[in-house]
Amino acid sequence: MIKLEFLLRLQMAVFFSGQRFVFSGRKHEEQWRIKLEIRNTWSNDFTLFCMPVNDSLLKRFYEVKKNYPVHFEDCLPTEKGYVYDIEGLTVLDQCDNDERIVIVLRVEKADLKKVTIENLFQQLSTTLSFFLEDQHVQISGINIIMDLKGFGFKHLFALTPSSALLLTRLFQDCFPIRLKAIHVVNEPIFIGSLFSLFKPFIKEKLRKRIHFHGTNLSSLHAYLPYEILPRQLGGMVPDFNFTTFRRIFEENEDVIRGWRKFGYNKTLQNYIMK
Repeated sequence: MIKLEFLLRLQMAVFFSGQRFVFSGRKHEEQWRIKLEIRNTWSNDFTLFCMPVNDSLLKRFYEVKKNYPVHFEDCLPTEKGYVYDIEGLTVLDQCDNDERIVIVLRVEKADLKKVTIENLFQQLSTTLSFFLEDQHVQISGINIIMDLKGFGFKHLFALTPSSALLLTRLFQDCFPIRLKAIHVVNEPIFIGSLFSLFKPFIKEKLRKRIHFHGTNLSSLHAYLPYEILPRQLGGMVPDFNFTTFRRIFEENEDVIRGWRKFGYNKTLQNYIMK
């Protein structure tokens, strides 16, 4: 166990070396409506409203997409329907009391014989990018529920430290979205020890927004009303609605394909916002 912990810490240190970014811009600058001018070598596909953001944040987002192209491939139902088939990710039909959408990740549905960790990353990043185009999401932010029921060693070995740290970097340094809370439920006992390995690499602001509930779903209800939650999470909704979630992406595949115009080393034509 000591050797494993040492190797994990060493890999995390190597991953972060040379990856730290210098934040620029006015930290508390209020921008009621932002139109970002497309620069010479990069462009953004989000029209952002009421969100403090600067060019460096979006540049970091596109740098990560460039450096990890497999993780950030678009996840379209017609191209990767098998990822949607496992029903491992969805968005609840109703928002919370602060009008924030709630994204649910269900590990027990993640059959690694059918999908890869990269596939799951692709679906998550596609989902976040798609809902970020909604100005209400830009303003209110999102909640994430991670249901770790069924999380075992097969998932642990598949989720490499570099993938886990990439997810951490995405949320705290790169993705232009307001992540208000991550609620972890049904986690096995060893998750606490695993989290302690990554904790030094998680900034205090994000650490304070990560809540572990175990099987005590009533503590989850202190943050999210049980009226909007499915019965699997102790709520009143009969079941998860994967059908509507999938249909939304099927109906908007052209929008998602349009994102492929943007990024580093892309040819710009008529996409400069005026």
